[in-house]
Amino acid sequence: YKTVKKNIFDQLEIAADELHKHVCIFLDGKRGRIIDFSSDGFIRDCTEEITRRGDSTQQCTDKLNAHLAINKQPLDPDINLTFVVDLDGRVISSTEVDQIGRDVSGETYFTETMKRGFCISDIKYSQAFEQRTFFDVARLLLTNDGLQIVGIIVNRYSGKCFREITHSGIIGEF
Repeated sequence: YKTVKKNIFDQLEIAADELHKHVCIFLDGKRGRIIDFSSDGFIRDCTEEITRRGDSTQQCTDKLNAHLAINKQPLDPDINLTFVVDLDGRVISSTEVDQIGRDVSGETYFTETMKRGFCISDIKYSQAFEQRTFFDVARLLLTNDGLQIVGIIVNRYSGKCFREITHSGIIGEF
């Protein structure tokens, strides 16, 4: 009994270590993607122009919405939504245009990113986004010289992709 128990415990420990490695690799990939997006000069320049609220705000918003939807979101098939938030916590550009103007200043990813420059949120449930679970990966957008914050870029992922990585290789349901 003790030998079997120890063998099973050892196998579970190995499986847990492997799962931990898979999750770290998965999240590092999502972190790398948001770093890539946050260093995109077009996103940065459009965000600066939109937040100035000048004459070309709507034109820049339209261009940025298209850029996010056509050039960025397809780079990671796990992304459900990509959006840019101004420093007041308002969505100023999004791959889902109906999200523009939404106040996200109370969201954890907004406050954490403003404090630390980066955030991977916990998995949440949302009826508003018509998906069971999701998590957000966010990063600051900085001016070209890196001295000022112009906004935050956020990638929203379905919890399904996280579930797939955590359940790969597991037979049966618990």
